[in-house]
Amino acid sequence: MNSDLSVRRHSLQHVMVLAARRLFGFDIPLGVGPVVEDGFYQDFGRTFGPQDLAAIEAEMRRIIDEDVAVEMQLVAVDEAIDLFQARGQPYKVELLENIKAFGTSRADRDQSAESEELRNRNDAGMVSIYSFGDHVDLCRGPHVRRAGELRGMGFCLDRIAGAYWRGNEANPMLCRVYGLAFSAEEELAGYLQRREEAKLRDHRKVGEELELFFFHPTSPGMPYWLPKGVVLKNTLIQFWRQYHQARNYQEIQSPLVNRRDLWEISGHWKHYHADMIRCDFGNQEEWALKPMNCANAMVVWKFKPRSYRDLPLRLSDTDILHRNERSGSLAGLFRARCFCQDDAHNFISEDQIASEIQEILAVIKDFYGILGLLDNVELYLATRPDDFMGDRATWDRAEEELRAVLAASQVRYGIKEKDGAFYGPKIDIHLRDSLGREWQCGTIQLDFQLPRNFELEYTDRDGSAKTPIVIHRVIYGSLERFIGIIIEHFAGRLPLWLSPVQVRVLPVKEGVEPYVEELRAALSGIVLNNPLKHNQLRFEVDARRESLSRRVRDAEVAKIPIILICGPRDVEQRTITVRYRGKDEVVPLADIANVLERYALLV
Repeated sequence: MNSDLSVRRHSLQHVMVLAARRLFGFDIPLGVGPVVEDGFYQDFGRTFGPQDLAAIEAEMRRIIDEDVAVEMQLVAVDEAIDLFQARGQPYKVELLENIKAFGTSRADRDQSAESEELRNRNDAGMVSIYSFGDHVDLCRGPHVRRAGELRGMGFCLDRIAGAYWRGNEANPMLCRVYGLAFSAEEELAGYLQRREEAKLRDHRKVGEELELFFFHPTSPGMPYWLPKGVVLKNTLIQFWRQYHQARNYQEIQSPLVNRRDLWEISGHWKHYHADMIRCDFGNQEEWALKPMNCANAMVVWKFKPRSYRDLPLRLSDTDILHRNERSGSLAGLFRARCFCQDDAHNFISEDQIASEIQEILAVIKDFYGILGLLDNVELYLATRPDDFMGDRATWDRAEEELRAVLAASQVRYGIKEKDGAFYGPKIDIHLRDSLGREWQCGTIQLDFQLPRNFELEYTDRDGSAKTPIVIHRVIYGSLERFIGIIIEHFAGRLPLWLSPVQVRVLPVKEGVEPYVEELRAALSGIVLNNPLKHNQLRFEVDARRESLSRRVRDAEVAKIPIILICGPRDVEQRTITVRYRGKDEVVPLADIANVLERYALLV
């Protein structure tokens, strides 16, 4: 995020609060109010309606025209507590009491919005207070010097939502007001246009319309996959399976629930406990549904003795995973509680690190290139987090290995500071969709820690015992998220090889039934091989008594890639009219397999 824009967005958030307090009273309790991806939000201890947003926005523009001064002062924590108690701000007092009791280290464990305010204490034990005219707030800043510096920005108050104070359902519900803010009005207009397009492409909406999947309140965050959706998901898995079998990956399956002691060895119970779905089988033992496959892969390694001849040992799987995502963070397939990953755990020796990661980078190119998405891929190196496992020297070595491979591969990449997994640094694969939004999909994680925790060994050439290194890697990432992304990227018009129904046959009128049966027999014998091998053609016949135009429209609404139309003239000339994305071509019936194979290459 552009730092200057971030400062102005944060300043605009304070202007919004001043406007709301001018209109509705300075006694409104205030929660947190951070900058977010496209603007800002503020939590209020008062309910607002949609009609109030227009009034607040108009007052914001008046405040900017007034060029209200912005001032900052440092005060002692106790003095700040007295100040906000006197102003009737219990939430600010609570934050300050946390600072007093725990110091700034507490902020590292709290949710990001609260952390912004908790971290504003300096080394002298003071906190920063900002004044926007009559509005005084606890904030670490920085801000503009005067409200007039915000002139020319494109902004609007966007929506209202409910939010529990500090994300805890036992706390009061606050009113969260979201604002959009960009450097200029035309940027705001462009964003709003892209967002309207995104609504039309929303994978949750399209998924139900195309009968791929749906969600039900009896199982929040866990999709119901319908027959067509299962075909789509299985096609992606089948391609993944064929590709990896040819590259010496061996597929495994492992239990979906394990006792606590497995997760304690792996470190997940300590570092990932809150995100795991725990189980009680009534036997006084703690269990958890697996949130990831890595611990189980370590158990498979230990099943029998290993030697250097086994390396690299590439164990792959697509087991179901479960994570205890907060209800407020659920977002269809993009963030679900139940999903599959195209996982692999590659056990290697130290001298195989570079070659193995280079091989995985080649896999990334193949997978994303097949869907025409390679130019949309961005790579990021994620470094050691604060809550890491192991020693710094090993981490430094692992990070340097990844930097060296990326440099040798001559690929562009960014840095995500402190965003590595708790057991190792990683290369994250981000994908920009057709609307310019960026999603994390796959990852390549270099791990020296878990093999040590599980006491993994192999016999080296000289007979000595060595500990393998593990590369955790996924290419699609979550299958669910990947499907959501490509549904929105292609607006539901999936490439031919992925479409649950690839072809729909439309007889023009009665009397062509024998020819349709001949066509049906021809289609039944077609197996596509681009890019998925042995892909039996999936087709259906729509012989309803509806008009041809109605049936064509229905097929297009259903996003069927290819429509085959046959009428009396086709019977005479032994041809078929092939419609692909609104364009028709007439081809001989004998060539239909070659024509469909050609379309299978298109995205």
